Amino acid sequence: MFVGDPAADGIPSSLFKKLPSWRSTILLLVVLVLINLSLLSVYLEPGNTEQLRQRASAAGSGMKTLNIPSVQDILRPAGRLSIPADLLFTPDKSHSKQTIERPINTDADLEAALSVHNRDSLRGWDPHDENRKYAPVILTKPKLGNYRERIALRMVERDEVMLLDWLNGELHAKPEETWFGGSLTHEPEFDAVAAYKRIIKYAQSLPDVYNHLNFVEMARRARALYILLRISIQDAAPEILANEGGSNKLREMKAFSNVEVTIASMTRTLFPWLTPTYSSILDLHASFREQEEWGIVTTGGNKHFYLLQHLILSLRTLHKVTLPIQIFYAGDTDLDPSRVLLLEQLPNVTCHNLLQAFPPGSVTQAGWSLKPIALVAARGRRVLFLDADVALLQDPLAAVLRHPAFVRTGTLFFRDRRLWEEAYAGGGVLLRDMNAYLSAYARGLPYVRGGDAGRAEAVYMQDSGVVAVDKGRLGVLMGLLLAVKMNSEEERENVFYTVTLGDKESFWFAMETLRVPYAFNQAGGGVMGEHVRQDEANSDLKVACGPGLLQLDSDMKPFFFNGGVIRNRLARPAEFDFVPYGVVGKDVTGDGHWVRSDCLRGTEENVRPLNEMEVKVMEDLKVLFGMVNEY
Repeated sequence: MFVGDPAADGIPSSLFKKLPSWRSTILLLVVLVLINLSLLSVYLEPGNTEQLRQRASAAGSGMKTLNIPSVQDILRPAGRLSIPADLLFTPDKSHSKQTIERPINTDADLEAALSVHNRDSLRGWDPHDENRKYAPVILTKPKLGNYRERIALRMVERDEVMLLDWLNGELHAKPEETWFGGSLTHEPEFDAVAAYKRIIKYAQSLPDVYNHLNFVEMARRARALYILLRISIQDAAPEILANEGGSNKLREMKAFSNVEVTIASMTRTLFPWLTPTYSSILDLHASFREQEEWGIVTTGGNKHFYLLQHLILSLRTLHKVTLPIQIFYAGDTDLDPSRVLLLEQLPNVTCHNLLQAFPPGSVTQAGWSLKPIALVAARGRRVLFLDADVALLQDPLAAVLRHPAFVRTGTLFFRDRRLWEEAYAGGGVLLRDMNAYLSAYARGLPYVRGGDAGRAEAVYMQDSGVVAVDKGRLGVLMGLLLAVKMNSEEERENVFYTVTLGDKESFWFAMETLRVPYAFNQAGGGVMGEHVRQDEANSDLKVACGPGLLQLDSDMKPFFFNGGVIRNRLARPAEFDFVPYGVVGKDVTGDGHWVRSDCLRGTEENVRPLNEMEVKVMEDLKVLFGMVNEY
């Protein structure tokens, strides 16, 4: 008995009528086997392992045992190889130094190596659990094929991070303590050219279509694209360019053929909305390198209309900032055209509809998710993003320009409150899955510290109320593009926003994924408070409480706070109710002790009343709300 109709498989039914039933049965089986073998040969072309796995996952079956290339095919021409144990067993423990001390050249070698370890389970990838939350799956009793696939892809990831660290100048004149990545610490003989060849082979084997909810593959593809772009323009640290051996290797890598076609294909897959506005990422990058001026950027809609006016007035009148201010919004329903006209009457202010900046339908950002794409679209090589509700206590441009972090990396990120909340615990899991080999810098952040042993110290890392970037640096621009990708509708609603609170972690997640050196302000988020009290547990400490999230500058002086001076940020002018701020609570080390989400414990030096200058600025900020244009 057959399941289905032979004619549905393209086999003429008349053929079966002319044969006895047992012969027709044999013939049908032979034909079906040949068809399946033909299809299987297509799937098992190099690079289609991921595609096959995604199809299995899409069918709701999770990660399957796959018939993928043998170990000798994967490792050729590497020959003898000691595979780090974390490549197979502990992907989130990127600093593990344990290795399998034996050559892995055949399937039998792999079986022998696995036999000395616990191989009862293997982490896989599945974008959701039953509650539509991101969660890696544990594959029980995995087969050899699962391990072969893991080895192949993890070797690509190791090559990527090590080559990026090499391009950043590690292994050369810089002392190890200044290294951002640190993957080359125990690899003094790293062969950059060989790694690049393997990465090109991986990139050129990729299908154009992939599962957009698979952030692990997104990260791997983005790293490979960034590497190809860097080599194509010989973008490397001065230590490499000045070193004869390093510069020779760069030229050898650039000479490889057909890379331009691969770059174009990978760009279309990851960032399809770039064209036709820009012909390529390098075209976009060149447009910023030609611009030296700064730009100030914000986003907002109808509900932020009064806050937008207040932010502009504070920049112009209090801090004497004359730079162009660009307001980005998502269509006429987001910001009414009549309000656009009113805002553009303010000096040197322009409003930009992001839905018109790129091809129709390609921009699906809204709300929080507008921030990264606004930074990409904004004029100016160096851009300072400010939330509409930010209250500035000093000139923001001067504070950023003198900040060592921005001078060194072309980025300046600010820390959020150092808090733990179970709802966002999955963010750290996602970060580790995207980055099996976290940078040395990331491993020192509270978002990561302690996560290997159990629970990390915090589930909030970045406050994206103020973000400063230099888009003239290719890595920073690529990081912004990847942040846009993570904030796109499908990716954010199904994965990223299920484990993080909005856009804010996407900036440093993206930089970390691409191994682009980035930097957080040393001080952590503090409190702009209404009152102060003695700590009940320690009489030497005080507790500041209030709704404002305070940030400090590089000199540990109050810089800005989120939330603004009105209690209800959506109120109309007649309803403005000012918060009676009177105390600051500073977290100068980034390891602040929070009593609850709005109360910070600290010494008398760090929990104090507002000084005379701060009181004056606060009063001026209140006065400016009386100057907003009511509509």
